[in-house]
Amino acid sequence: MTDWKYKHIVNDGIDITIVRTPTNYTGKATISRFKGSYSDYAVQNRRLMNLLLESNLVTGEMVTAGSESYLTVVSKKENVQGTDISIIAHGMLCNAALMVTRTETDYDENGNPSGETTTTIINAAPCRADQVTYRMRQEDSGLLSGTVLLVYAANIAGIALLDKAVVMDKSYRVDDVDLLKYPGAMVLQLSVWTG
Repeated sequence: MTDWKYKHIVNDGIDITIVRTPTNYTGKATISRFKGSYSDYAVQNRRLMNLLLESNLVTGEMVTAGSESYLTVVSKKENVQGTDISIIAHGMLCNAALMVTRTETDYDENGNPSGETTTTIINAAPCRADQVTYRMRQEDSGLLSGTVLLVYAANIAGIALLDKAVVMDKSYRVDDVDLLKYPGAMVLQLSVWTG
């Protein structure tokens, strides 16, 4: 079974890259849609991936295949008769890029404001962005009242509350950073930027 699965992924799979620091992993994987109702928003934007064991894919990593990027939200080893044969993962199809900046006030030697400095925290990171709907509010009691956009992205250190996020050329304020929902990834709650 191990040899069959390896050959299937290598021969029938597509070229993928797992984005890693310092060196990306390149290899093969099979990627398919989940079976089920395509009217279910969560299903139509997720993909089932089957990767070689050597990829060592973990939750929160970004997988690219051609022009598409996927944020892995589930990753586990497939085990048959006590032997690990591949890695099965669920990926969220990325539909936007995330930029996060922070503006801080500069002060002169007398403590008076002398200007502002803007620092880029994240520059054009692939992400999954979903507008918050009434149905989402019913199903998720953890949504803040001002949240208009949920963004799922690989965990990037340095984001703070009240930072400015730009998604699809619109500006938002970071109101919550959840690092627990998907280990290795982050879920941002964004509200309308008023600054």
